[in-house]
Amino acid sequence: MMALPFDTKGFFLSFLIALSLIVSGPSKAENPNTVVDWGDLLPANLYSFIPETGITSQMWLDEDFQQKLKDSERITRPELEGARVVLPGYMVPLDYEGDAVKSFLLVPNAGQCIHVPPPPPNQTIIVHFSKTTPMRTYSDPIIVHGLVRVVAGQTDYAETGYEIQAQDIVEFDFDRLETMVNDLGESD
Repeated sequence: MMALPFDTKGFFLSFLIALSLIVSGPSKAENPNTVVDWGDLLPANLYSFIPETGITSQMWLDEDFQQKLKDSERITRPELEGARVVLPGYMVPLDYEGDAVKSFLLVPNAGQCIHVPPPPPNQTIIVHFSKTTPMRTYSDPIIVHGLVRVVAGQTDYAETGYEIQAQDIVEFDFDRLETMVNDLGESD
């Protein structure tokens, strides 16, 4: 059997998360005080300047259009300040000693910031944890539970649009994610 040059489990999970974001678009959780999907971080009508017919090659070459795209990547949702969050993603360690991590970037897809360009700032979150959590590789998904702050930042790896003060960081599991999201909704 031929070995693949990448982790297929991590790739598959990244694909599912990205596909759910593309298919569902911004989910806008029923409660505006919760974030349970990467789409919840995106303002409504963020890309309203893109025609329904799609982007043409002419548009890609237009500097004004490119600037609109770049500007839209920095737009966040101020009303999410203090929102409770349960969000799956991938760790890019920032503050660590050995394999004990205190802060990291949470990104929606495996390998972002390391092997591919970082996601837009409104899809890049810096996570702070008062304890430490074990370091995960770029292909090991996690779930972060905590509170959101809407604040722009800059790290060595990427520009960020949000922060999370984590209360819990756990290994990813679909059943665990569903339970954590349901628990979040029940405590409203």
